[in-house]
Amino acid sequence: VSHVMSAMLRSVDDAAAVLTLDATFQHHHALAQQQRAERAGQGITMGINALSAGIREGVTGVLASPISGAMDSGASGFAKGLGRGLIGAVAKPLSGAAACASKMTEGIANEARRAANSKTQWQPLRVRQPRVIGPNGVILPYPRAPPLAG
Repeated sequence: VSHVMSAMLRSVDDAAAVLTLDATFQHHHALAQQQRAERAGQGITMGINALSAGIREGVTGVLASPISGAMDSGASGFAKGLGRGLIGAVAKPLSGAAACASKMTEGIANEARRAANSKTQWQPLRVRQPRVIGPNGVILPYPRAPPLAG
């Protein structure tokens, strides 16, 4: 179930990254997606990093995109850059939030899979021995023996 959730969130993350219209962000996003979270703690760390990068890039893109557009094409470039910056201000944090959730669920899923495939099988120990019913239907007292395992 966790792997399915992680894959769905990764799809949302990929779609939001494409909506940013920022080739540099998409390149960094693709590099970050190639790293796998093997443990839950690693997934949390990677997720928080992706979220903070998405927010940071979204905020700086609102300022940087119009300026770079104006440098390239004047007033029309400024308008295009402003549009890209505003779209990125929404899409980049959304991509970061989806990547955060995806990496966290990926790490948790891998940790759970590792625990399920562990060679050590833990069996609960009995707290007390079961009651013994004698031949005449009377419950016999507990024997003075250590508890049984399993």
